[in-house]
Amino acid sequence: MRETGNPYASLYHVGLETQFYALPGAKWNDEPVHGPRIPKIREGRIVRGDFRLYFPPDRIGKAGTSWWDYENGVSEAVFFDFDYADGHENNSRALDDDGIKKVDDWCLKLPYVLATTSSSGKGRHWHIQIHRPCRSRAEQSLISRAALITVSRDLGFNLAPFVCTTGGIQNIFSVSGNIHLVKAPTE
Repeated sequence: MRETGNPYASLYHVGLETQFYALPGAKWNDEPVHGPRIPKIREGRIVRGDFRLYFPPDRIGKAGTSWWDYENGVSEAVFFDFDYADGHENNSRALDDDGIKKVDDWCLKLPYVLATTSSSGKGRHWHIQIHRPCRSRAEQSLISRAALITVSRDLGFNLAPFVCTTGGIQNIFSVSGNIHLVKAPTE
């Protein structure tokens, strides 16, 4: 990720909840490769040391994070995903070119937003640093939804109908190389 000029490279660290996605059709030892999520969670609790993890790096197609630092109990950031219509035909919130242009215009009004293209290169991701205590993945999701209310207030309208995902996993690396900076935060 560091070699690609990825805008998230300096923000990512191994304490963050991480999801790996295999390349389509990837196999290892003649078995389909399924990307792991770290940490493993069972019944709402982090499970440590009960599974061996090896994910072949040459089979990684994408990697993402929720921005929950499970090692230190901190929500480092939240993100909002704005899907582009192409490839998301069944998503009623997916945006066309005009909708993506509006998203780009709105983020210019928010000095705290880091905006990038999505892994397709067509959608948008907004990343907002927050650094607040967070004990679980569920709490991270709640923090993300609360942040959406704050951002809506700052914009003067309800942003929720345009956001496809918040509180999930944000793709921050893709072999496609399509994740590019749209706008850096100014504060």
